[in-house]
Amino acid sequence: GNQARLKERYEALIRLSEIKAGIGRAGLDMTLAKLESLLKEFNLQGRDLQHVLFFQAPLIFRKDRERCKQTLLIAHKLDPDSKDGKQIATLLKKVFNVNVK
Repeated sequence: GNQARLKERYEALIRLSEIKAGIGRAGLDMTLAKLESLLKEFNLQGRDLQHVLFFQAPLIFRKDRERCKQTLLIAHKLDPDSKDGKQIATLLKKVFNVNVK
C-alpha cells in the first residue's frame, strides 16, 4: 500500500542521488544505463518521474537531440507548474523553439 509506495520512492531517490554523485566516474553511457535501469525498476510518477527525466534529458542531448526533446516534453506534461516543469518549459523554448503551456 502507501507504506510500500513511500519506501520505493525513497529507494529510487537514493539511487538517483548516487547516480548523480557518480556521473564523473561512470561517464555518459554508464550514467544513462543506470538511469534507464532506475526507470524500469521503480514505478515513478509525477514530480519524481519528472525530476529523473529532467536530469536525464541533457545527457541524452549529446547523442540524440530529438529524443532529448521528447524526454523534456514528457517530463513537462507530468507537472507543468512545478519548479522543474517551469525550467523545462524555458529549456524547450530556448533550445528547441517549442512553446508549452
